[in-house]
Amino acid sequence: MGPELKTKTPDQLMDRLKELIAIELDHCNKFDWPYVCKISSTSEGKKTIENMIINHCIQSGITVGQALEKIERAYNPNKMED
Repeated sequence: MGPELKTKTPDQLMDRLKELIAIELDHCNKFDWPYVCKISSTSEGKKTIENMIINHCIQSGITVGQALEKIERAYNPNKMED
């Protein structure tokens, strides 16, 4: 964690995480994440994906992009792991 993040409150960190998620979802790559993009095309779906990303980032310590890939693998039968 960079020094600029160490001085942030938990609420500020959450706000920043939500900003990063919004950027990713606003520029959703339909080739890499077709299912995530489809789900997040509605405001309700976007909120669902946002919550899933937050949970993955906090629980697993992964990036927003890694969380998106993990969610896509869970929904996309072509990307599911054995």
